[in-house]
Amino acid sequence: TMQTGLEESTTALQLDGVVIGKTDSNGEIQFLIIPVKLSTGKSAIDLNTSAVVVSVYLPSNTLLNIYKGANKTDEIDLDTILSDNENFGGIQSQGAMFALYNGDDDKVLESNEKAFLIINLGTDKVADYRTIKVEVRTAKGAALTVVRTAPGGMPKNSFVDLG
Repeated sequence: TMQTGLEESTTALQLDGVVIGKTDSNGEIQFLIIPVKLSTGKSAIDLNTSAVVVSVYLPSNTLLNIYKGANKTDEIDLDTILSDNENFGGIQSQGAMFALYNGDDDKVLESNEKAFLIINLGTDKVADYRTIKVEVRTAKGAALTVVRTAPGGMPKNSFVDLG
């Protein structure tokens, strides 16, 4: 129907704030943190590994599906999440996971919940002035595409505002 076609043409997820990069000891981006929420009028989105594909396009490599799942958390310190092997083991090496806030214990993003997509680029780090493109495809709706360019002179071991 026309309504189904419209639902598939709009993204189920939308950006919900500033995209952040975390640099390593060489001043290159190793982690990306992308805040998302459910788009207005959309129903809940399943974030299990069988329902989501996260792809990252870099100047030197393409990572087709690095998604490793989602977990609920109340932790506010991002460095703690990045090193949490028990709950976020999927991002301890190259991978992507959603950290879910304000929710229950399922892996479904609902209207009252917020999520941060955390991506570890592993050895495919991003240097100054390089462009990063991330696509998040869910079972419903169009893909959420986020494109950012790393600024020059990024400090080492720091968080960088990518806009």
